[in-house]
Amino acid sequence: MISFNFGDPPFFGLKESDSPIISSLDSQGSLMLAGLKNRDKVISIDGVAVSSTQELVSVGRKYSIGQTVTVEFERNNKLQSVPVKLVGCPE
Repeated sequence: MISFNFGDPPFFGLKESDSPIISSLDSQGSLMLAGLKNRDKVISIDGVAVSSTQELVSVGRKYSIGQTVTVEFERNNKLQSVPVKLVGCPE
């Protein structure tokens, strides 16, 4: 069952773009805290394929702060996955 989050969305800490390649990460965002880096290419979130960072954020809004999702990404031509605990936007 997917719960839809109607409160504050998770904070991924990235600049949204039409590319799935991360170009800028906030040090307090979920992705940076999980170890993703600039130039990583996001493939999917919990098995749902994404073709841009905008799609990643859109899919991520189906989850709540505090939940953990699996993000699959490519770094140096190698597929990797990492659990990402979703954090809120820092104040």
